[in-house]
Amino acid sequence: GEGAPHILAAGVAVATASSLLRVGAITAALKPALLWLLAPPLLVAAAAATACALIPVYLLKERTGRQQPVKFRNPFGFWSVIGFALLLGALILAGRVLGEPLGAAGAIAGALALGLADVDAGTVSMARLAPEPLSLQSAAFAILAAVVSNTLSKMAIGAAVGRGRFALDIALMSAACLLAGGLALAFVLAMPSAMAD
Repeated sequence: GEGAPHILAAGVAVATASSLLRVGAITAALKPALLWLLAPPLLVAAAAATACALIPVYLLKERTGRQQPVKFRNPFGFWSVIGFALLLGALILAGRVLGEPLGAAGAIAGALALGLADVDAGTVSMARLAPEPLSLQSAAFAILAAVVSNTLSKMAIGAAVGRGRFALDIALMSAACLLAGGLALAFVLAMPSAMAD
């Protein structure tokens, strides 16, 4: 339950990178046609997360002894679990209610909600909806929306469960992933072939 904050935050960054790569692997298995839009932001964001894991560990390895240990609150307390279960149920219900009447916009909103709890389920759901009833681009945007909300939820959990330097490192890692992935997505969308699709 305790440890140097930069080492613990590096572990979260590695887990984030593997989560991003797993989204790409699931997409490749279920709907490879989505990778033209998904692969660049996922790979670049995973690289940013990996950098956020490696750089602090190597820069701060000499100062590990002076790091203040992080003490975490128990995330599996009774009320925490009940609250999470209620939130997850509400998010799934909201995703279904929005997805039916609103089409692509509803699917993206539903993926945002579902991604707060589970990015893999959102990826599977959206990949199965392409190319009908969702277009490939709409499905890709929905998957990326789930990734964004999942990244933000990690940041919120880091702030709620840990404190101080750990929470700051998680916030910086999340911001780096979102910025890097967003720039990669903008580059892909600016290409003429993307506009044709």
